[in-house]
Amino acid sequence: MIYRFLLFIFGLVISTIGVLFTMINVSYLQVDYAFSEYLMLILKRFESWLIPVGLLFMLIACFAKFKIFNKTII
Repeated sequence: MIYRFLLFIFGLVISTIGVLFTMINVSYLQVDYAFSEYLMLILKRFESWLIPVGLLFMLIACFAKFKIFNKTII
């Protein structure tokens, strides 16, 4: 149970960091960037890829079956 909680919190922190940096990059929209250029900028940045990674960790924490004592994790 504690493994699920820690994995969920870890995913939440990672996805929050990703959303934070994506929102910081919204300021580029005001400075002569088209929306397609903004999307390309977001997709090239490492920080924006933290959002799906964090969501994946949270999904694993919610739906995976952890068998710690049988030497299998997922």
